[in-house]
Amino acid sequence: ERRDLRERLVSYMEYHPLPESARTVVPAIKAKSQPFHIFHIDAFLMGRFVGAFALLFLVIVPVVAEKAIPGDVLYPVKVRFNEEIRSTLSFSPYQKVEWETTRLERRISEARLLASSGKLTPEMEADVAEAVKSHSDAAQKEIASIRQTDSEEAAIAEIAFASALEVQSEVLEGHIDKNQQASTTSDGKSIAALAGAVGEVRANIVVREGEKLSYQKLLARIESETTRAYEYFDSIDGVALPEEKKDIERRLTDIQQKVN
Repeated sequence: ERRDLRERLVSYMEYHPLPESARTVVPAIKAKSQPFHIFHIDAFLMGRFVGAFALLFLVIVPVVAEKAIPGDVLYPVKVRFNEEIRSTLSFSPYQKVEWETTRLERRISEARLLASSGKLTPEMEADVAEAVKSHSDAAQKEIASIRQTDSEEAAIAEIAFASALEVQSEVLEGHIDKNQQASTTSDGKSIAALAGAVGEVRANIVVREGEKLSYQKLLARIESETTRAYEYFDSIDGVALPEEKKDIERRLTDIQQKVN
């Protein structure tokens, strides 16, 4: 059937040629041979590459980012990835309050570090002040959540958070006084706006008086915080000066005496 059709088609073309006016000359095109390259992908090497890539971006980069400060390339990784992951790992509301308090303290510590080196710009200070307010709001929200089920735990969380704000406020005021005494009022060193923001947040924290606290719960929390303080103290060997360690040790002894 194919042969018959071909013969009929050729015969028709022979007896009905294309008119001369309808013919066009098509230039001959030399086809250039394009050789194909075959790449063999080693599944084992590809797996190692993917593993190394995952290790770099899921382990090494987050670890390095922990030392980043505002203005560094990895700082967004520290704040938006590392800290958010840790937020999801805080299971109880009290742990969430503690973590938001830690984040607030981190932001203030970063700002003080930048101010000490004269690198704290007004924009950075404003961002830190906004972050402090955000972490404070998150902590207070969790405290309100705790109060719905356990008023004693909420009272302890509220006292701990207010105490942390008080400490940070005193640290910032001390930083400002130190710079004023040293006459270092140049740009990049002032943290007055941040101190004002912390003071404003602190003024909005009202510790409820008259709430009954369980002796056992309060004592357990005090012992936990005291243990943490001594762990921090043991971790500064080789960093703090001898006179600084003596001053810290004296303060810890005073605290222990008051607790007793």
